[in-house]
Amino acid sequence: MVLSDYFRPKWQHSRYETRLQAIKELRDETLLADVAKKESDRRICKAALNNIKDQEILVDIALTAAHEAIRRMAVAKLEDEKLLARLAKTASVWTVRKAAVEKLKDAGVIEEVIRHDSAWAVRVAAVENARDKELLANLAQSDREWPVRMAALEKVDDQALVAEVAENDEDKDVREAAVKKLTDQKMLGEIAVSDPNENVRRAAIAKIDDQAILADLVITAPDWSVREAVAEKIEDQVLLYQVVKKDQSLSVRQAAVERLNDQTVLSEIATFDSSAWVREAAVQKLQVQTILEKVAETDAKASVRKAAAAKVNNIALLERLAKKDEDSNVRKAASSRISELRQLPDNKRV
Repeated sequence: MVLSDYFRPKWQHSRYETRLQAIKELRDETLLADVAKKESDRRICKAALNNIKDQEILVDIALTAAHEAIRRMAVAKLEDEKLLARLAKTASVWTVRKAAVEKLKDAGVIEEVIRHDSAWAVRVAAVENARDKELLANLAQSDREWPVRMAALEKVDDQALVAEVAENDEDKDVREAAVKKLTDQKMLGEIAVSDPNENVRRAAIAKIDDQAILADLVITAPDWSVREAVAEKIEDQVLLYQVVKKDQSLSVRQAAVERLNDQTVLSEIATFDSSAWVREAAVQKLQVQTILEKVAETDAKASVRKAAAAKVNNIALLERLAKKDEDSNVRKAASSRISELRQLPDNKRV
């Protein structure tokens, strides 16, 4: 406490706690407004603001307070639609305009803000309150700023319009958002092949459920990443086998193997495929012990033998591998598998 504290009101006291308590007890809104606008300590400003109800005073604080956060808090206390509209159109600070727009209901003012505000974030807030379907459709298709197009798109349900945006918007994020709303399977298939952005293509594939369209894509799509993503959704075991045998991309072939369940087919791939990566992928899905034993002992690639050894149940074979395999990783895998099996009851070692 300083000497001057004796000669001034408590709301100007040098001690924070005393000043705060005095502000909480003040009811003079003009005085409170002065504190809210000018006080350096934001906590004091907030305490003063909490006691203000006069809407015009709140507007003044929203326009002139030193702290931007206090300006937004003042807007949050406003209920008068005309005063909110005034702030939405005239406040110099965009965050204040945005806070006002978020509370607006007047469709005319909302549209005016969308068309004329200089800050895209304010326009997005206005779009989120807009209800005019024609306005939203126009914004989703042709607004100059992508965040506004995105916000409008979120409120549009017309599939023809969504498809238009998904195909033609210049921004990849807007196209991806449109694809995620699109239901037309044929259109999704076209986008999966034609869009220049991988994320958009993958979003389209994720939405495709039609197995006939997926089957066509996994064979004909020129981009291996598209075929890979599609292979991960294919159910037809015969088609998957064809992909494993014929596709030029190892990644696509691996993806197809990971969808296979037919143990006869997996046995063939694990034994005879030319790619060690593909053979290893098949081993990971394989349950046939005779084939796993053969692969663990004879495959030319150590990584494939290791994968097989980790699934073999024949302890005698594993002991041979642990002693004699030329690769240390295979030997370790065999030893680990032996330890694992010996901890199991006899009836579980099948």
